[in-house]
Amino acid sequence: MLTSMAVTFTQTHITEIVVKTIKNNKGFHSSVYCTVLDHSTHINSSISDNYNHC
Repeated sequence: MLTSMAVTFTQTHITEIVVKTIKNNKGFHSSVYCTVLDHSTHINSSISDNYNHC
C-alpha cells in the first residue's frame, strides 16, 4: 500500500514538473505532455523518441 502511494506521489510530482516545463517553454507541444503521461514508466527515454506514440 505504501509503495503504491509513493509511486502515485512520484507520478503526480513528475506530471507537475512536466506541466510547469510546458508552460515555461513554448517550444513544447501539447502532444509531448500526452506522450510523457503515456510513457510515464519510461521517464528516462527521450521525449522525441516517443513523440509520435500518443
